[in-house]
Amino acid sequence: MKKILSACMVLSALFAFASCNNGNTKGKTEETSPDTLSLIGKWTTTGPIDSTELGIELKADGTAASINMPTLPYDKWKKTNDSTITIHGRSIFDGETTELTDTFDIDKADNALKQRNTDIIYRKSSVR
Repeated sequence: MKKILSACMVLSALFAFASCNNGNTKGKTEETSPDTLSLIGKWTTTGPIDSTELGIELKADGTAASINMPTLPYDKWKKTNDSTITIHGRSIFDGETTELTDTFDIDKADNALKQRNTDIIYRKSSVR
């Protein structure tokens, strides 16, 4: 009986801790207000040469990954304000690696990420 009571107390404490921690926003990279475009997921565009799907995957933990862009591996992203994100990565060209941070404007009306100083527009992929 004592073992059952102890197990119930441990489970109760775990549930209480989980429910208290549920509203914790520490470490989150995306706002959840209704007017904010959900940024988590795959953002793609069509490649200019062979129509290959190119893009960026933004993950909830703040990490990022390139899609079909091996010479441009992204590793992390951050929402800087309600209309801008930055994505950190590297550019690998002719055997040289350079760190970079690309800036993207969030176009809520068009559901797009527009890379600054380029004509590149990424749209959210429906497949996760």
